[in-house]
Amino acid sequence: MRKPQGRKKKNTVGRPAKNANWLTPFCWTQIAHVAKQVGWDMSASAIAKGLRACDPITFAMTNRTTIDAWID
Repeated sequence: MRKPQGRKKKNTVGRPAKNANWLTPFCWTQIAHVAKQVGWDMSASAIAKGLRACDPITFAMTNRTTIDAWID
């Protein structure tokens, strides 16, 4: 029988995930507006900072990796 490996868990109850509905037109109008402000280089980190500055509650969990998936 295998012994447990690694550090023991302190919190056995997990947190519920915070999901955002990115398909709402409200979010995309703000995203398009901030992307125009950033410019043609489309820096994902600059867009994330701009979104958090524009609406910190809605875009609190938005990070660079999420925006990288949007930009082709």
